[in-house]
Amino acid sequence: MAIVIDNTTIGSGKQVAPSATCAFNTTATVSANGFIVLGIGGFLAAGGGTIVSVAGGGLTWAIDKQGDVATDIFCGVASAQAPAGLTSGTTITVTFGSASTEAEAVGGMSFTGVASSSALDTTSAPTAGSGTAWASASTSILAGSVLVAACMDSTGSLPTSTITSPSIESFDIGDAVGYGVTAGYRIEPSAGSYTVAGTWTVSSDNVTCAAAYKAAAAVAAAPSLRFTKLPKKLMMGRP
Repeated sequence: MAIVIDNTTIGSGKQVAPSATCAFNTTATVSANGFIVLGIGGFLAAGGGTIVSVAGGGLTWAIDKQGDVATDIFCGVASAQAPAGLTSGTTITVTFGSASTEAEAVGGMSFTGVASSSALDTTSAPTAGSGTAWASASTSILAGSVLVAACMDSTGSLPTSTITSPSIESFDIGDAVGYGVTAGYRIEPSAGSYTVAGTWTVSSDNVTCAAAYKAAAAVAAAPSLRFTKLPKKLMMGRP
């Protein structure tokens, strides 16, 4: 089964002031048997910021990758299966490891066709960037997988990002403190090494991390039943 986009974005939100949580209400309905992926970012002056958990919709969430590359900005990618789908207006909340975390942002996207169990294909180590360019590490994925990346940027002004084709942007958030978070994805029919990348409007440090998810196995077609026509004598019970 091929992975296809269900919603390019299911919504996003930000929390500028220091807080242990950041939440948003979904703005789209996730289809039954959907798969949700979040991009998350934050700033912690002391460094070592962490994403502790995600909650919402009664779903079981996994934090698939996170990191800060020894800076005060950090990012992560999280996901959840949504067998019954998810209604618009559902609150999704991210909890961080410190109440001093600020400039937080989170947003997400949904897909169908992702494996219903053991969906994680692979992840790539967080990469540090400087200047306007940002990019995930080159990530080796299986054929048919979707690669998702999130980037946290510290520009010092309201930032925006433009993603690099053929990747598609999910969301792009800048805040008054001068930080930004963006996330995007690419679905690849062939196995290989790929990146998700883009360009911020203002030169600054950034950190990007990525996770890839596998396509569901194709369902084998039921074998056809073929009948052999019996000779007329046998059909009538005659020798």
